Amino acid sequence: MKLKPNRNVFALLLTLCGEFYALAGDCSTLENIGERTWHPPGYFANLTIDDPWLKEPYGHLKYEGFLNEMEEANFHTTIAFIPWNYDRCEDKVASLFREHPDRFSVCVHGNNHDHYEFYKYETTLKDSWPEKPLCEQEEDIVQAVARMERFSELTGIDYDRVMVFPHAIAPAETLGLLKKYGFISTVNAGNIPLGSKLPSVQTSKHSFEPLLFENFASLDRRSASTVDNSDIEDGLSRGKPLLFYVHHEFFENGINTFNPIAEMVNAIEPSVQWKSLGYISRHLYLLKKRENGDYDVRSFSKSIELENNHNRDVTYFVQKEETFIPPIKKVTVDGKSYSYKRNDDEITMEVVIPAGESRLIDIEYENDLDIASVDISKDDLRVTILRRLSDFRDMTLATNVVGRAATHFYYETELYKLGLIKLTVLLFILLTVTISGGYYVRKHIRRR
Repeated sequence: MKLKPNRNVFALLLTLCGEFYALAGDCSTLENIGERTWHPPGYFANLTIDDPWLKEPYGHLKYEGFLNEMEEANFHTTIAFIPWNYDRCEDKVASLFREHPDRFSVCVHGNNHDHYEFYKYETTLKDSWPEKPLCEQEEDIVQAVARMERFSELTGIDYDRVMVFPHAIAPAETLGLLKKYGFISTVNAGNIPLGSKLPSVQTSKHSFEPLLFENFASLDRRSASTVDNSDIEDGLSRGKPLLFYVHHEFFENGINTFNPIAEMVNAIEPSVQWKSLGYISRHLYLLKKRENGDYDVRSFSKSIELENNHNRDVTYFVQKEETFIPPIKKVTVDGKSYSYKRNDDEITMEVVIPAGESRLIDIEYENDLDIASVDISKDDLRVTILRRLSDFRDMTLATNVVGRAATHFYYETELYKLGLIKLTVLLFILLTVTISGGYYVRKHIRRR
């Protein structure tokens, strides 16, 4: 059965379209409607690979071939880099990052990657991991920053001060330390800090807003192994950055394994921008157009980049919630000090951006960080052994079936939670039992 068009309905629609068009000015009707409500500056996506240092190949990750796949399927990859590895990179691989910043980027992955190294400040016998007091976590963050600065000096690669915590997210107060030391966000599989609860009220139900703990942005990400079409569509409908993550073994069946996911994202939303975690974090804000064509901006990051894509100058009225803990040292626009107004729980400022230009707004908080005085040496024997064992797991065991089976067994049975000392004792006992059993069997056979 065909539905007959209702002329009265068409007339009403035409009338409404005319009214909307009159409001639109230099924009189309639909664009204007969207501009007048709070909305993110665009659609963003990213793939993050946890753990590898810049070595060719690193397990199943072959950087040169992977670059070809990124260009073919059009996506961007961030390496969540363990700061302990700051001096272990091959220049051949580093050059790929320097020459292709549109495809490769680096962020911070813990410090030593000492299992769950940003765990609870105090623990009980029921906890799976040893406690890590807040003061020790602060030392790890400071050392991670110092090591990453040295990494940049050695490789010529800029890194994004975005934290991906090893194993899982830290308690909320640790996020406050990230804010203190110049990080712009944290990205994890689960964005509610350890020991915290999901806020019951969010200020907007229509546009994506990152969760804020300790006045610091916490973003959620999804394993690429479990993502499907509905996840992508849901994220895009809410303006949520599509953040995927994998480890090197994801590419066990081919370096092009992620291509279908990237192609699916690009097909669903052709305007999506594949960017670094730093770029995405600098675009954690919402915009709303004023009647006169200027914009209100609600910022969720200490550092945001505003782009004026219009053919006229635009004034942006920026507001950001602030606890003022730690105190603000200064606010800069494109590196130059800039004035702002402080209210009870927010700061505001007005930034005029000429047509076709952009401005980087950054908040610097007070801290006593002195990079030159931070010890970045790797003299902890336990950590060194852990990192070498991880290299052996990823670059030796991963290359054969038996090694992969042993690795899967190790993690599926959660043996890794025993810690290095307990695991060593267990392996020693197993080895002793195996040798003794073999000796007993041989001796019994000889007697027979």
